[in-house]
Amino acid sequence: MTDDIILYPKDLHRRHNEVVLESETSRLDKRKEKVLKRFPSIAKKYKKLSDKYSAAAAGYIIRPAKDAAEIVTEGRVLHHCVGGDTYLLKHNRGQSFILFLRKVADPDMPFITVEIRDCRILQWYGAYDKKPDEKYFTAWLETYIKELKKRESKNETKKSAKTA
Repeated sequence: MTDDIILYPKDLHRRHNEVVLESETSRLDKRKEKVLKRFPSIAKKYKKLSDKYSAAAAGYIIRPAKDAAEIVTEGRVLHHCVGGDTYLLKHNRGQSFILFLRKVADPDMPFITVEIRDCRILQWYGAYDKKPDEKYFTAWLETYIKELKKRESKNETKKSAKTA
């Protein structure tokens, strides 16, 4: 029993997540319906936040949540608290935002959740509040923040040129 193919079948993690969602469908659907009504600004801000925060590099993409229901699903699949009302309220109010770091090859499968304010990462976690390949993704996120700051600086320069 040392063969990784037997111990860890391909897509075991994906299949586990699918089964979890299937088993919770009714309860999850009720929660999603509730949060979509309670936190509508998340969906309304998506386009603007997507323009600001979306990026891709080295086989990964990062983007904001499309709506409150997507944040709830992220928390359920990754087994962490991001789908709770505290994070939804902060995102809805614009105090911080929830971003999803995903593999380009599997953009709909939750992988890492990031909380950001302006150009500062507040926290990031993968499944079960763990940090997969922490050294690599810390560096990836640091590079991402540098790129965000460059974008922000360019946008400010453009705005200044237009008003001058």
